[in-house]
Amino acid sequence: MVAETQVTKAIVYIEESNSMADVTFPSSPHVMSLFHYDDVARTADNFHPPAGYPVICVTACDTKYPDYDKTGPICVSEHINNTLTRYRWLISAPAGPDGVTSPMREVDFDTFFTSSKMITLDSVYFQAGSRVRCAARAVNSNGEEGLELSSPVVTISQEEGMCQPRKMGTVGAEPFSAKLRYTGADDPKHPNLIKVTITMPHIDGMLPVISTRPLMNFDLTLSPDGTRVGNHRCSNLLDFNEVTTGHSFITSLTRSPESMGESAPYQFSSSLRGNSTLRFYRNLNLEACLWEFSSYYHMSELLTDCGGTIGTDGQVCVTFVRNCF
Repeated sequence: MVAETQVTKAIVYIEESNSMADVTFPSSPHVMSLFHYDDVARTADNFHPPAGYPVICVTACDTKYPDYDKTGPICVSEHINNTLTRYRWLISAPAGPDGVTSPMREVDFDTFFTSSKMITLDSVYFQAGSRVRCAARAVNSNGEEGLELSSPVVTISQEEGMCQPRKMGTVGAEPFSAKLRYTGADDPKHPNLIKVTITMPHIDGMLPVISTRPLMNFDLTLSPDGTRVGNHRCSNLLDFNEVTTGHSFITSLTRSPESMGESAPYQFSSSLRGNSTLRFYRNLNLEACLWEFSSYYHMSELLTDCGGTIGTDGQVCVTFVRNCF
C-alpha cells in the first residue's frame, strides 16, 4: 500500500552505533571493604567498611556485584570490559561533633607504593569516620570510554577496625624498638654486615616512615618524585629497584616467608592491590598489628649513603628518624 499524506516534511532518525551513551554501566557501583568482597550481601546501603583495610569499587559488571545475575547479561550485550574500567575516588574528612560534613574531594595524590586510580583505595587515604565514594567509567572491548557513574557515599566504621588504638580517638607516640647487630663472618647469607631492625605497633590509617635523614614535607617525601630517592637512600621509602645500597627495607617479595596464608581476604592479591603496595605491606603482621623492617648495610654504606658519623671512640653512629604519617 502507498500512504497518501499532506505532510511535506519528514524526520529521519539515524541511530549511531557505538556511541558514548552505549558504554554505560547498567547500575551504580558500590563501595565495600576488600575484607568483605566475597560477601555480596554487605552492600554500601547497610554496611560501614571497617577502618584499616582497603575499600574496593564494585561495578555492575563485576561478578561480585549483588545483582550481577541481572546486570551481567547487560554488560555482555553492551561489550563492556570491566578489566578496563577507569576509577576515581572521592573522600571527605569525618563529620564534626555537630554532625557537619566537609565536601567530597577527589583523591589525586599517588604515593611511591599506592595509586589513587585503582579498583581499590588503600587504607592510608582514609580513617575511621571518613566518607568515601568511587566513580567508575565504563570501557568497551574496543577501548572506547563511556559515561561515568558514582557510587553512594559510605562512611568508614568508627567501631570496627583491623588495628584499633589503645585509646579510641587518640594517636600518640607509640613505643617502638630499633636494633643494630653485626652479623659476623659466619652468617650464611649476610656476612660481615650491620643488620638494622625496627619494630613498631600499627594503628589503622597510619603509615610508618623510617629514614636516616630528617623527615619533612610528606607530600613530596611520599610521592613518586625522584627527590625521595636522592634524600632518603637508607629508608623504607624506597622500593626494591630504587635502592643504591646492597640491601633495603623493601624487597622484591610481596609476602612474608613466615606467612602461611592470608589473615584477611585478598591480603596478597596483586591484581586488586598492586605489587608495589604488597611489597610495602609485606612488613606488616596484620594479626599482631606490628610493623617490622629489616635491612643490611656495609659499614661504608652507613657512612657514605646513610649519613653516619664516626665518634672519638671509633664507633659508627647512625641516627634513624622515625615518624608516622
